[in-house]
Amino acid sequence: MPRDGRSEAQPERVQESRDGACIKLKTKWAALEVLVGNPKRCQLSPHRPQSRDHMKLPQSDKLVVEPEKIADYLLNPSHRYGGSKARFFGQHGFEIAAWELLAQALREHGRTYEIARERQTGFGPRFIVEGDLNTPSGHRPRVRTVWQLDDGTIAPRLMTAYPLEAQS
Repeated sequence: MPRDGRSEAQPERVQESRDGACIKLKTKWAALEVLVGNPKRCQLSPHRPQSRDHMKLPQSDKLVVEPEKIADYLLNPSHRYGGSKARFFGQHGFEIAAWELLAQALREHGRTYEIARERQTGFGPRFIVEGDLNTPSGHRPRVRTVWQLDDGTIAPRLMTAYPLEAQS
């Protein structure tokens, strides 16, 4: 047991390479990172977290928003999963004919707000960002965007975006 009376420190973040060659962990109680395994074979994500208090997306000047993600999913009212999102974004002035406006607004959202949550996936870290979205209608609805930094890439790509519940 640590001297301060707390129970054994649990890892706050554990990251394992795809091939299991190494594990990197950061404990909650110490700013300590440990590599276990063969460092030469270790292919961990290049993402280095900033202070947990003020963490923004890495490489935010290079955020990737694919045209298909906007036009075929987020602004497509007949998409099985994106239809409700398309109605939401449409109510705020976004439309398929000008899909670039939504892409630009989502990039700005990702650059502006801090990461609310982060979790590790088999493909790399996934980040959740929450905040107000600038829209053509002038309204600023609260939106959650989900970004993923795939292993071997240099910037996060947009996975999805959707409205957050109205706060009372």
